[in-house]
Amino acid sequence: MEVEEKDFAYSLGFLEEWLKGHPKQVSEHLKTVADAISFYRNRYQAVKDKFDELIQENNQLKKQYNETVASAAKLLDFARSQAERISETEQLIEEQRPFYRVHKEGLDKPQ
Repeated sequence: MEVEEKDFAYSLGFLEEWLKGHPKQVSEHLKTVADAISFYRNRYQAVKDKFDELIQENNQLKKQYNETVASAAKLLDFARSQAERISETEQLIEEQRPFYRVHKEGLDKPQ
């Protein structure tokens, strides 16, 4: 932005020097135009800076979102594997139940 500032200041100085012999109204209008350009340039720079901040914040939020989605996928996979283990354990319990009954009834009978 430094080069643009120097160019703007140089051009403004050139116009002021060039219009020295002209009526005061011309100089006043030139000053109004120069002030307006400065105002809009400053506003543009402020908006651009804010936009850059928002882009950085957006990128950080995207990164956090992606990390959260990855963590959620891992947790869902873990929950699925645990559900499978529980199901396998329940199935094993059901398969072993008849053997437990036979063993328990054999122990309960008086000898």
